[in-house]
Amino acid sequence: MRIIYVDVDTLRADRTTPYGYHRPTTPNLQRLADKSVVFDRYYCSDSPCLPSRTALTSGRFGITNGVIGHFGPAAQFRLDAGHGPEPDRPLLGQHLGFGGYCTAAVSVFAERHRAYFFHANSASPSVPPTAWATKRRTTSTAPRSTGCAGTPTATTGICT
Repeated sequence: MRIIYVDVDTLRADRTTPYGYHRPTTPNLQRLADKSVVFDRYYCSDSPCLPSRTALTSGRFGITNGVIGHFGPAAQFRLDAGHGPEPDRPLLGQHLGFGGYCTAAVSVFAERHRAYFFHANSASPSVPPTAWATKRRTTSTAPRSTGCAGTPTATTGICT
């Protein structure tokens, strides 16, 4: 199974072809949707976009994960109340990596919002969640796994 998560800021779904717009405004998105599961009822738990995306990928509301705004202390992500790694609660991309998926992102989101923790969603971890906290605290020089079920190509890095 392949997972392609498309997240577009400030795009009205009702103006795209997969969601019923009468003009073919997004034909490539329509072709993808024709072969995919398309969600038509997603509700934002937090807003604006940084708290919303953090809640989506962390599985926690902003009041719990610490991200309730765009800048300064209101934008500081915390993994748990003690601000340390929590092995049983990885970010969405990390969770997928633990399952053997190769994750990647095409986005300037993290840089634009100084939300560098967001890069963890596209970095496949080298160890399962149960050993994650231990791995982070040690200075092991073990080679990192790509997290890919296949082999990433040399030119694109995409799993085959």
